[in-house]
Amino acid sequence: MHSGKRRWPLLLASMIFGIAIAGPSYAASQNFKDVCASGCTYSSVQAAIDSITDSSAGNVYTVFIDSGVLLTDTSISTNGKSYIDIVGRGIGVSVIRASANWFINNQTANDADLLDLSGSTHITLRGVTIDARTGDPCLSGQGCVGPNTFYTGVKVDTADQILVQDSEIMGITFGLWENQQVGGRLIQVFNSKVLASNYGIGIRSATWHIFSTEVRAVRTVPSSGSLAVAFAVNIGSGVEKVMIWGSHMHAESGESGQTYNVAALNAAVLQGSKISIVGSTLHVKMTTSDIGSDTRTMSSVILQGACSSATPAAKIDLIGSD
Repeated sequence: MHSGKRRWPLLLASMIFGIAIAGPSYAASQNFKDVCASGCTYSSVQAAIDSITDSSAGNVYTVFIDSGVLLTDTSISTNGKSYIDIVGRGIGVSVIRASANWFINNQTANDADLLDLSGSTHITLRGVTIDARTGDPCLSGQGCVGPNTFYTGVKVDTADQILVQDSEIMGITFGLWENQQVGGRLIQVFNSKVLASNYGIGIRSATWHIFSTEVRAVRTVPSSGSLAVAFAVNIGSGVEKVMIWGSHMHAESGESGQTYNVAALNAAVLQGSKISIVGSTLHVKMTTSDIGSDTRTMSSVILQGACSSATPAAKIDLIGSD
């Protein structure tokens, strides 16, 4: 009896081992593209994106950025591809960073965008840092470059159904922006951080939803690029609708003797525009006693433009905000 009882654990272990050997083996999904400096399938985000050829609503791909800093000398583009989730392990943990060479090699009369989502739809950025700021040789005292260049974090020209969630975007001229005037699109930013020297977020013509997000334009020392301005959120002509809820818009200047405008929100208001700021803070900070001019514009909100009786009036709501 006793010897029989002792055989049961051995028999059970043998059965489990046999099932494990006979059971099916699962390969990693081809829709999962892992990226890191070493040890992953891909060592660059661009290579992972380039490998995607059949993404669709029913075939969504994930480009996973593992822990660490991915330095890049070149810009990254989705090249109009859609239905791609770019996800990581969190802000400051999974980082895509432009190197100093990226700034030096992109001295053109056009914009240099670290991540260009233009023409794409249904793109998600979640749990990542897109950093087109830290590597600026000007900020580290190595000398400013690109006097005619826009150095930006993420560009969303003609892009639609873009979601930035739990992420961080940093740039010099713009953090996150669109430039072309094409309506009927939606850009959403949730629980994220956006930082630039000139414009935190640049809005042109899409509908934007910005929730629980910190947007900053901080210019305390010279930076590469061409512009001298500090607007946390800049709304250009042609905007359809902007809703900003529970967010912090912060514009800061610390350079002495300058005269450029500083504003938490700068809006070119046109007929039919609808702008809602709810439960948010609009903050302007000067960290120098030499403001350059006593007529310099330093405002929480700057509204520009005019409406006529023949066209729909613009609607601007500031509700429960500081």
